Amino acid sequence: MTVANPPRDESFHGPGGPPTPGVRLDSTAHIMSSIGAELAGRLSLVALDGRRRPAPPALVLVAHGSRDPRALSTVRALMDRVRELRPRL
Repeated sequence: MTVANPPRDESFHGPGGPPTPGVRLDSTAHIMSSIGAELAGRLSLVALDGRRRPAPPALVLVAHGSRDPRALSTVRALMDRVRELRPRL
């Protein structure tokens, strides 16, 4: 603790450090719960042998603007069909 590094109230810090508005870690139970939730989320990214699990596949739908008013409904219909055929994509 110095003038350049004053003490801080860590009771308002969420997982990862930055303050989270409205969250008060005022007991050991709150702190342990917060740490447990953060750890569980991060451990789900690691396989039992220690290797990082591959990320699920992703598909990005990109469409340019159009003067045709039906264009948006066409793009949305395509997006809905892809979601129907590949719900995890």
